[in-house]
Amino acid sequence: MPAETTTPTTANCAEMETNNQSGAPVDCFPELDAGEVRSDPKLKTADQEVTLRFAQDEEVATVTSDIPSVTRDLLHHPEFTVEWVRVLRQNGRSATVSPDSYEGEEGPIVAAKGTAPIGTLKVLASSRSENWPALVVSNHHAGADD
Repeated sequence: MPAETTTPTTANCAEMETNNQSGAPVDCFPELDAGEVRSDPKLKTADQEVTLRFAQDEEVATVTSDIPSVTRDLLHHPEFTVEWVRVLRQNGRSATVSPDSYEGEEGPIVAAKGTAPIGTLKVLASSRSENWPALVVSNHHAGADD
C-alpha cells in the first residue's frame, strides 16, 4: 500500500514549515498554477496595488495584494499566512473566501490578504536594476534567493 501524502494548505503550512527537515521552502499552494491568479477585470492597472502595514509592537506585517504577480508569489511564499483570497466567479462577481475553503474551480484568484513575519521584510539600501512590482516578493517557488 503506498504511503499517504498530504497536500499542504495554508491551515497546516506553518506546521509543515516548522517540521520541515530538508530546509527547502514549503509551498502552501502547490496545486496553484500560474493561470489561476489573474487581474481583476474591474480594476484598471493604476488601481491595482499592494499594501503593507505593521505597527512597531507587532511581529507580523499585514499584506494585501491585487497585483497578480505579487499575489502569486505571496501565495507560494513559505512564511506568508493567508487570511483570505478573492476569487472571480463565473457570474463576474468576486467573492472573498478563506484559504481552507478555496477550490480552484471557483474561479481565478484576483487578490489575497495575509500576514508575514516582519523579519522577512527588507528595504534595500540601493535600487534593483528593474523597477517591477513582481520583484518585491522573493519568488521562492521558482527557487530564487532574494
